Amino acid sequence: MKENSSSRYAKALFEMSLSEDKLDVVFSNIELIFSTLELKKELFNIVHNPTISKGVKSKMFNKAFGAHVDTLTMRFLMLIIQRSRESLLLQMAKSYIDLYYQHKGIVVASVTSAKRLNDSDRLAIKDKINPNGKVKLTEIVDSSILGGLIINARGKQYNTSIKKQINNIKKVFEL
Repeated sequence: MKENSSSRYAKALFEMSLSEDKLDVVFSNIELIFSTLELKKELFNIVHNPTISKGVKSKMFNKAFGAHVDTLTMRFLMLIIQRSRESLLLQMAKSYIDLYYQHKGIVVASVTSAKRLNDSDRLAIKDKINPNGKVKLTEIVDSSILGGLIINARGKQYNTSIKKQINNIKKVFEL
């Protein structure tokens, strides 16, 4: 599989943070940057605007993140601005987060249910997904599935929703 620019930058940052023993610090920095760019649309638009100079973007990033992130993370941000790769920052952040979870043996999964899960159900689902390790579970409540669960983990989907079962029955009777 061909590696894209954003994953190469993320991998380089990951390896630097690992070698400098700053893996967890840089991870929390990247999460902060990622959530900030997703929540602050005006910042996101400035980052993606090619007419705004590198100097202005550098000052803006220093002001927004300088006091909140590690020097390694800040050097990385300045590097991607200098190389005009700031439009890839969200993808770089996603790639770094994926590398971090993979390194830590954490499986990322989502579960959709018609109502909020209780603690015992949540624990049982985590245990089924990764019996010997950690799971970062994102819960989604969607009453339209009527009941059951939709679990996404490791690139696969396990769908036991009532909505899917009804649709399967409809398909059988349409033939």
